[in-house]
Amino acid sequence: MPNYWIVGTETLGDIPDTMWMCNSTRYYVGTYGLAPFYGWMNYYNYTLRGQWRLQNGFWGCELMFEPDSEGPPLAPSYFTRVRAAVKGTTFGGAKLRVRGGVLWN
Repeated sequence: MPNYWIVGTETLGDIPDTMWMCNSTRYYVGTYGLAPFYGWMNYYNYTLRGQWRLQNGFWGCELMFEPDSEGPPLAPSYFTRVRAAVKGTTFGGAKLRVRGGVLWN
């Protein structure tokens, strides 16, 4: 059975509460695997882009998944460890506090 990894992110602090700020919000996620004799390898990257949407009768900011490559990240069996690097920005490049983690299945 193949191994999959799931990278999750969450905002630490305030989520953008206006359409203008939400639409300029981006989370950039890079995933890496540790391969014997090669070291850490950049394996899969994607972006979460803010989109102002009506949810349960209320307007709010939702982050939409936009892959930078095709298909889900199927982790090669030779990776002994995986990690993620996340960065959040909003209008004008202002940084958002975010954290990320990896679930290995």
